[in-house]
Amino acid sequence: MNILITGGNGFLGSELAIIAKKAYKGAIVLTPSKEELDLLDYAAVDKYFAENNIQKVFHCAGKVSGMFGHNQSDDMYVNSVVGLNTVRAAYKYFVNSFVNIGSTCIYPKDCKAPVDESQLLQGAFEPSCSGMALAKSLVVKYLDSTFIDDIKFMTVMPPNIYGPGEPVKDHGNHCILDIMLKLHNAKVNDLPTVELPGTGQAIRSFMHVQDCAMAIVWCEQHNTEPIINIGSDIKCSIAELVSIIADVVGYTGEIKFIGTKEQDGHPDKTEDITKLLTSIKYYNPCACISLKDGIAQLYNYVLIVNNER
Repeated sequence: MNILITGGNGFLGSELAIIAKKAYKGAIVLTPSKEELDLLDYAAVDKYFAENNIQKVFHCAGKVSGMFGHNQSDDMYVNSVVGLNTVRAAYKYFVNSFVNIGSTCIYPKDCKAPVDESQLLQGAFEPSCSGMALAKSLVVKYLDSTFIDDIKFMTVMPPNIYGPGEPVKDHGNHCILDIMLKLHNAKVNDLPTVELPGTGQAIRSFMHVQDCAMAIVWCEQHNTEPIINIGSDIKCSIAELVSIIADVVGYTGEIKFIGTKEQDGHPDKTEDITKLLTSIKYYNPCACISLKDGIAQLYNYVLIVNNER
């Protein structure tokens, strides 16, 4: 059996490849680089599927702009095209399973918390990530309208993921890493105060990348729902998150939130994982890596990347 993981060398995709090799004994897990497979070029995608006899697809590839780094037009174009091309080729070459990795960002700006799957496309997107949200929603609907009953397909909706292996960039990092780098910089430079945007009151769900990858594979093996939230049931306010990060980093200075509620985005975008718990009887969110332990792992990774350990 050949399994394709698009974006398989990325943050989530590389962890998913590790889990997939263990879960599907004897399978060949394909993780082509951008140079080996340009997902923006449908002719290249078609050729790759034709030559590799792919039975399962995990679609992780896309453009992730991170916290406050969204280029709406680029997000919309890249995430739409790579998704549509992958679904089209998968359908043409008769894969037997397709798992699309969505995001909670595609739920409406004014969704009711905890957000469940029925709220998808029931309102306007959050403006700060509307390009990505529109693109990912388009792929969800294209997948739903393209595949037929005898082909297993689904879109899984993870919360904010984090953990070792996450790209450390100058700008556009995910929430936890972005805050961690600011506090680390303040610590090493002995800065007395760190200012953060927003009010700190917004509540979010978080999931370690390893737990997320395992949940995705479990869903492919056991889930029958076309759209399903996956999560660890770990949630907290941004202010509480910052306190945990500061403790792990060892920053003892003052932390100020200097923004407005508009900068917070949705006040509570936590997920309802009832379908996940029903679909996978033995899935236990309490067994997931704790937020403090996961943040400690990520900080150790950051220190290694920065050659500080």
